[in-house]
Amino acid sequence: MSDQPPSPETLLAAALEISGAAERRAYLDRACGGDVALRQEVESLLAANSAAGDFLLRPAAVGAGAAGPVTVPPVALRPTVVNNPELARPAGP
Repeated sequence: MSDQPPSPETLLAAALEISGAAERRAYLDRACGGDVALRQEVESLLAANSAAGDFLLRPAAVGAGAAGPVTVPPVALRPTVVNNPELARPAGP
């Protein structure tokens, strides 16, 4: 087994699987031991996760309050040909 302490991300993932606040605190007590900085980092990540809520689970248009799905006009899908010799020359000195 490694002498390295678990990463904050590893502890976060495990802590998120625990639903009860008391059980989560007990897990962090065991997992972090006396490493105060690690405990603070994990608690900070837990707070950020809680504050984020489910915004990543919703489509962007719904999260922005749009009335329906976002559509892209067909003209944006057509390729554009640039006929400019200045753009065709190599960059650099």
